[in-house]
Amino acid sequence: MSEAALLRKFRLPRQEILQLLNLVGPTLARQTRRSYPLSPEIQLLAALHFYAVGSFLEVVGDGYGLSKTSVWRCVEAVTNCLLGHAKDYIHLPSTRQEIMEVHQGFHAIADIPRVIGLVDGTLIPIANPSVLDQAFISRDNSGWADLFGRTQQNAGPLEVGLLEECFLQEYPESCYCIQTEVDCVEVNLSSVPRLSPNVTLLSLKSNTIHVLPDYVFSEYSSMERLFLQNNGLHTISKHAFSGLHNLKKLVLDHNPLRSVSQDTFTGLQSLMFLDLVENQIQVLNYSILKTCSKLEVL
Repeated sequence: MSEAALLRKFRLPRQEILQLLNLVGPTLARQTRRSYPLSPEIQLLAALHFYAVGSFLEVVGDGYGLSKTSVWRCVEAVTNCLLGHAKDYIHLPSTRQEIMEVHQGFHAIADIPRVIGLVDGTLIPIANPSVLDQAFISRDNSGWADLFGRTQQNAGPLEVGLLEECFLQEYPESCYCIQTEVDCVEVNLSSVPRLSPNVTLLSLKSNTIHVLPDYVFSEYSSMERLFLQNNGLHTISKHAFSGLHNLKKLVLDHNPLRSVSQDTFTGLQSLMFLDLVENQIQVLNYSILKTCSKLEVL
């Protein structure tokens, strides 16, 4: 069978199928009283075909000369073998440090917050088995059956509470903190609050912060996103954003700003997104943004 045909039928290339056979073959070659026991190769291919197309057991069995019951036994045996090796191949972060490292890694790649893992591939809904059907029901409430839920369960427990834990030592009680991100939306703040220096996101949307004094963010070199829209903000001192070397997104829309100092954005070499819409700025000199070499959206 050609590589293209293998991919269509099993969604795996030949080499990976052989690797799986080496992994589960010894377990599948079990003792049986049958005169012609199913070989590990047939069991694996039948199961992989079922996983790949999500078809009915009888339809899969027709391609291998197997009954519906035999195909189900193949699927069950191969699935249990694979789940037995799940911990060797699927690893979710389980400590605070691991979660932070993975979280920051994904954020650096795609600017998506609080991601600790991805499933690479396509979710294939399978025909709901009549045996142990609840073990295969998808966790996304779609009603379809799949194998992801069982695989994830067997990969080891994840302390979900760690995902909601705050990793900052200092932040206002009126604000909400998850890991290194602080949400202070509409909590009646009139000035920028004190925070731990490892904060990466700060949302001060819809408060009453009218003035940003010099060096107000100077201790937050890890901050990547800052939201200050709808504050009645009318004055930004020329060194207000000093120290924000890793800031990628700055949102200042819906404020009564009339002008911006020549040095306001100096030092924001990582800035990629700047929102100044719905202000009262008539002219914005290009030279003001000369140090923002990575700016993509204005």
